[in-house]
Amino acid sequence: MKSKGDLSSSKNLNEEDKYKYKNLRFEITENISKIEITEFNLCKHESDNVIEFTIRGQIKCYIYFLPRKVSMTNLLKDVRKKLTQNLGSKDNQVFEPAMSDIETQIINNRKEVFNISFNINTNDNETDKYKIKFKEDVLILRKQFEESSQPYRQWQLKVAEKFVFFGK
Repeated sequence: MKSKGDLSSSKNLNEEDKYKYKNLRFEITENISKIEITEFNLCKHESDNVIEFTIRGQIKCYIYFLPRKVSMTNLLKDVRKKLTQNLGSKDNQVFEPAMSDIETQIINNRKEVFNISFNINTNDNETDKYKIKFKEDVLILRKQFEESSQPYRQWQLKVAEKFVFFGK
């Protein structure tokens, strides 16, 4: 049985289940194909989401995670770890650009990966003005994040500003 902190597993999906729950096929870029990954998919399996890699057309690598219980950082670390284990030692000049492409695609599709919905629905008797304000603020921040050319770097700077502000 998988512990809460364990993001990966050696569970096996049978062929029928694998295609039944497939949600999103990621693009196999030139860099990704250089490390012999032939498929890269996001699948649903029971309550988990699964990132599935097919290596050399036959080896399967699965990363299972609970979308509401794992951070993007931990997921990307686990993807890197599992691919390193399954691919063996690869040249960093080939592996790092491929990992960058994989990470970029996961980040760009974070809504699907983490089952995120940011709809504000005030018709559900949601009278708490603080909740509504919070959701509006999140939508604004999300839009700024998505429009940014370097969202992670800008996020780091904002966190640093707030940390320095609170540290004084």
